[in-house]
Amino acid sequence: MKKLPVKYFLNYMLRPVEESDVKDYFLIGSDEETVKFLSWYPFKHVEEAVIHFNNLYFSDEYRDEPQGYAIVDLETNRMIGVIDFHTTNKILKSAHIGYLLKKEYWNQGIITKAVEIMLEVGFKELKLEKIVVRTIKENYASRKVCEKNNFRLHNIKKNNYYHGKTRTYYDVYKYVMERKVYYDSKAKGNL
Repeated sequence: MKKLPVKYFLNYMLRPVEESDVKDYFLIGSDEETVKFLSWYPFKHVEEAVIHFNNLYFSDEYRDEPQGYAIVDLETNRMIGVIDFHTTNKILKSAHIGYLLKKEYWNQGIITKAVEIMLEVGFKELKLEKIVVRTIKENYASRKVCEKNNFRLHNIKKNNYYHGKTRTYYDVYKYVMERKVYYDSKAKGNL
């Protein structure tokens, strides 16, 4: 895994996830509303979180992915969320961003700012050409994060995602930020 630099913003820090973060991951992932748009169910036991967390951030399967970030509240020194690059494509030099935030911290601009930092890290540190966020139509908060970070809505795929929890097909919105657009926007002061 490529280790990413520690970043600070507002009263928070992005730092690589650590195995000791799993208890906080359990608290975040055990809330039904927090994980309602994700493919997995809320954790009922810490052991479920340990397996999920270790598979996601420390397994050999993801050794070629950049290391995930813990979003840490500097006042409490606790992890309040995660944000990471996934589904990287070395040939196309692209990656997707995924994120999860504890419900008590919603609607404070934390994920919007964290995604802004991920764009900088992705283009500057990882030398990516394209960064993607995919979300379902009903996840308005995630769509708003993309729009605030000047992502371009690339396409909408109708009934493209089957959600096992709700047994429903959802439209998938694919947002894209390309390196050239990112740096052009920065030069114009739009980012």
